[in-house]
Amino acid sequence: MYSKFMKHYQGDVFTDHLYPAARSYTEGLFRWHMQKIADFAPDAIDFLQQHHKLIWYRCGFSELSKYDYLTNNISESFNAQIKKLKGLLLHELVDGIRELIMEKRYLRRQISKDMQDGILPNVIKDLNTISKNLKVMKIARSDEGIAEVTLIDD
Repeated sequence: MYSKFMKHYQGDVFTDHLYPAARSYTEGLFRWHMQKIADFAPDAIDFLQQHHKLIWYRCGFSELSKYDYLTNNISESFNAQIKKLKGLLLHELVDGIRELIMEKRYLRRQISKDMQDGILPNVIKDLNTISKNLKVMKIARSDEGIAEVTLIDD
């Protein structure tokens, strides 16, 4: 939606207010950002209402919604990778996607061969950061896979 809108409307007003409007938790803040856009280009609001009829702004969803992302990185990444393949015949498109998958799997295998521990370096870093805040515990084993864990107060 954003890229389609930005093809028709360019300027700091749009870049400064469209994404913040979409991320607004309150309807008041959403309306404030949209008013800034409307003051600059009233037809931009009409464009959004005409071409994007579905809810695209956070405050329009129920508070019960658990998903907090505005973009789906998987689909955006996939679309970016196959952008050059669009417009091909179906069998050529499928063959191009197959090649992309083969290359990605090869790259991931190469990365996994370079890892000594079998764990991604950024995961190890995150685990080390988290473990610094762990409390001292006493562990008493009673059987294979069964233990009693007691938190020791400082």
